[in-house]
Amino acid sequence: MHDGQLVFVGQSLGEELAMLRKGLATWGEAEARLSPTRWKQIIDRLADAEIAVPENGQSFVLDDIPGHLDGDWPEWPARLMLTLVPRSIAEKYGKKADSVMNGQFLEFDAADVEKVVAEMNAAGFTCVRNDSLVAVASGF
Repeated sequence: MHDGQLVFVGQSLGEELAMLRKGLATWGEAEARLSPTRWKQIIDRLADAEIAVPENGQSFVLDDIPGHLDGDWPEWPARLMLTLVPRSIAEKYGKKADSVMNGQFLEFDAADVEKVVAEMNAAGFTCVRNDSLVAVASGF
């Protein structure tokens, strides 16, 4: 939950997004700890912008990666919920909203937490509340 809204994100993706946003000190650490897929995304974004990959010992600054400052990258959990959450649950409890930078996203009212979580669990998801992980993974 963040700012009175329910946000669902897969555990491993949430952890990787949180690490990407707050848990990496150097570029060498980023290469060592991020998944190969995520590292390739970074390398490709740098290459597309004709930016050399910083040296391993340089400080890792997410804003240095093209697409971050304008909200295009990395993924935003509230937007990913448009495809993650089963349609029946999204239509029953959710609301599509628009953000200035990231387009549409799905939001749930925190007052519906018990109902939404029960239906997510019934749909095969295992829901664990971790407000701090969701906040960091979402860029807050």
